[in-house]
Amino acid sequence: MDNMECNKLQPVVRKVKKKQVKDELDRQKQAEKKKRRLEIALATSAAIISELEKKKQKQKEEQQRLDEEGVAIAEAVALHVVLGEDSNETCEIVLNKDEVLTFKSYEAVL
Repeated sequence: MDNMECNKLQPVVRKVKKKQVKDELDRQKQAEKKKRRLEIALATSAAIISELEKKKQKQKEEQQRLDEEGVAIAEAVALHVVLGEDSNETCEIVLNKDEVLTFKSYEAVL
């Protein structure tokens, strides 16, 4: 009888070990999948941050361009006022190669 009991225990132990190995392999696979998902999420986050930085830089450059154009217009208007040009003349300010701002100057009545 003792031999029969020992024989019964051995197959059970083997199944447990196989199951433990399989569970460990499953855990490793799950860990690898999780790692891949996290790497993908990190790469996606980095791409989003990069795009936002590009947009921010583009907006900064656009604001700087607008500020420079505003300064150029203000200088032209100040020069026009200082020189007291004829009130019927048309004034043109060249902003860029393609952009020209025109306006009629008016004499201030005091």
